[in-house]
Amino acid sequence: MTHRSYKDKRIIKKPEEEWIITKDTQEPIVDEETWETVQRIREKGRRRLTKLGEMGPLNGLIFCSDCGAKLHITRAKTIKPTNEYYNCSRYKNKFDCNSHRIVRVNLEKLVLDDIRAVTAFAREHEDEFIAMVMRQMKKAEESRMREAQAEYGKATTRIVEIDRVINGLYEDKIRGILPVERFGKMLSEYESEQKTLKERAGILKAEIDQETEKAKSAGRFLALVRRFTDITELTHELAATFIERIIVGKLERINGKKHQTIRIIYNVIGEIGAVD
Repeated sequence: MTHRSYKDKRIIKKPEEEWIITKDTQEPIVDEETWETVQRIREKGRRRLTKLGEMGPLNGLIFCSDCGAKLHITRAKTIKPTNEYYNCSRYKNKFDCNSHRIVRVNLEKLVLDDIRAVTAFAREHEDEFIAMVMRQMKKAEESRMREAQAEYGKATTRIVEIDRVINGLYEDKIRGILPVERFGKMLSEYESEQKTLKERAGILKAEIDQETEKAKSAGRFLALVRRFTDITELTHELAATFIERIIVGKLERINGKKHQTIRIIYNVIGEIGAVD
């Protein structure tokens, strides 16, 4: 907010491009982990009441492995735990996707058991847990980071080249070698290309910089673990604190036995491993 002049007391809003944001200048009221946890609870873990009743603690966190759509809860007419199950939301017409059906109580038990196992291991073997998380993150990001760094290098090199080309255009214009109309067209094209490259380079730089934060991820997860010393039930708060998403595979029969893969992606640290 600002004033047009010292004489005009009316407050006007500055355009966003003129905003100056300075971070971390004051001691925060709450720490970063607490803030992010609260935002996740507000976004994903809130208790929703619908005509079907209260949605479970995993509501909004479950996704189809094939089409990526959310799984929605379905209830049979006879209300009992085994009659509540999740289906892919794109399965309604039975053509867009498969059902990926999974009983709610079974999924919630599996997730609770996995959270308890992961948090117990993290609490009791901190050094080993941090090393494990780092290995998994490095493996997952190694290929992507090589690509990002290569693209970033090409983009920054081209940005410097365009600077030299633009300087040359101005010199040619001044010496009369380059007509004014041609100069304007070429200048516009090079500046447009350079703007696009700078925006892309900024995105790539942010991705590369995130790598330096990886070592902190396991520590941040451990900070969350220490807040839950006795995990006995799966609540909205617990799910929103630890779970980023759950990916449910299609129910299949292998050698006459039912088989369904469930992938649990944790906040901050990603996937610890597939759970079958």
